[in-house]
Parts: sequence; structure tokens; C-alpha cells
Amino acid sequence: MRRSICVLVLLITVLPAYTSAQSSEMQGEWVSMSARTRGITRIVITRDQDGYSVEAWGKCHPQDCEWGRTVLNPVGKNVQDHSIKAGFAVWEPSFASKHLMLSLDRRMLRVETVTSFRDRSGRASYRIVEYLRRAGEPGDR
Repeated sequence: MRRSICVLVLLITVLPAYTSAQSSEMQGEWVSMSARTRGITRIVITRDQDGYSVEAWGKCHPQDCEWGRTVLNPVGKNVQDHSIKAGFAVWEPSFASKHLMLSLDRRMLRVETVTSFRDRSGRASYRIVEYLRRAGEPGDR
């Protein structure tokens, strides 16, 4: 009985910290690896009581374009995997849909973006893969 209580106390105190550490791996600010990018320049991933959200900025001139905030849907390896080492998000401005798949690749954030145009312009949908680094870490910028 005493051993069961010790194990239960250990699980109650250690498991939330372990889960929190797992779930926070993608959280934070990420910036483009290259100052010359023509795609995404910055991403911020946050968590609140409702779940995860992501904000993104794309390359524009003279200032980067803010895409706004949307839901980041975590994607695990199976139905029991609640870690957030990958996720997807969707933005739908008036002229196009942007679908992002984000995943951790070593110490970088891999971002695959598929853009499909809805404005009947005849432009083809396209896909781009970019890598971002955690803000504050050395890079090309």
C-alpha cells in the first residue's frame, strides 16, 4: 500500500512536468534561417487553456505581412501521442488558402506550406518547404 502511494505521488508530481516539457517543444518564436526568404519570416506558437495557436508573418515590402493568429492542431504519431512535435494550421484570406504543416527537425522548425488560390486568377497551387530557427539563436539573418 505504501509503495502504491509513493508511485501515485511520483506520477502526480513528475508526469505533469514531463508532459509540459514535451508539449512546449514547439512553443515560442521562430524566425527564418535566411534574410533573403520570400516566404515565411516569423512564426510564434503559443498555448493557452483552449489549446495551441500560431501566428505567422510573410515577406512583404516594406514590412512583413502579418497573417494573423489561427489554431495549431497537434499531430501525434498515434492516437495516444499528445506531444506537439508536429501540427497543422490553416489561413484563409480572401484570395487563397494557406495550409501549413509544422514539425520539429532537430533544432529547427520545418514548415511546409501549400497555397491554393480561390480568386479564379488561374494561378497554380504551389508548395514550399522552409526551415526556421528559434529566435535568438545564431543564423544567417
